[in-house]
Amino acid sequence: MGLSMAARQVGWQFNLVAGYVLFFLYSIALTDLLRREIRRRNWPDARFGFLRLFGSALALAAVQTFLIVAVGLAFEGRGTVLLHPQYAASAWVSVSGADCMWVLFYVALTSRRRFQEKEIRLQLSLREAELRALEAQVNPHFLFNALNSSGRW
Repeated sequence: MGLSMAARQVGWQFNLVAGYVLFFLYSIALTDLLRREIRRRNWPDARFGFLRLFGSALALAAVQTFLIVAVGLAFEGRGTVLLHPQYAASAWVSVSGADCMWVLFYVALTSRRRFQEKEIRLQLSLREAELRALEAQVNPHFLFNALNSSGRW
């Protein structure tokens, strides 16, 4: 969507398309690194986890904004609009919003999955406890019947 809107303003240029492709690639790589860190440190369940989650999303947005400006400089030089503080701030706000939404969706999806896995484990534990209870009921009867039948012969 951003690419098509930018292309309407300046036309379809190689620099524009390459910048958006690079943005897409490094954004996927950076959010994957953040996802791995979230899982490794178990931030959703940690104390002040949401502060860590959204703080890291804002820091990630700062890195992405720096890369947007750096790629713009590499392709267009010092005359790029990306060097204006207003544009950099606007890009950071936009990317921050997207990153925070990504974190929110990721945590919501993984929390649901963890809840389902925990529910399945609890159901399995319940079934195993029921099986052990039935085995405990059967064993004394089997022992009694075995002793009782051996006495008759």
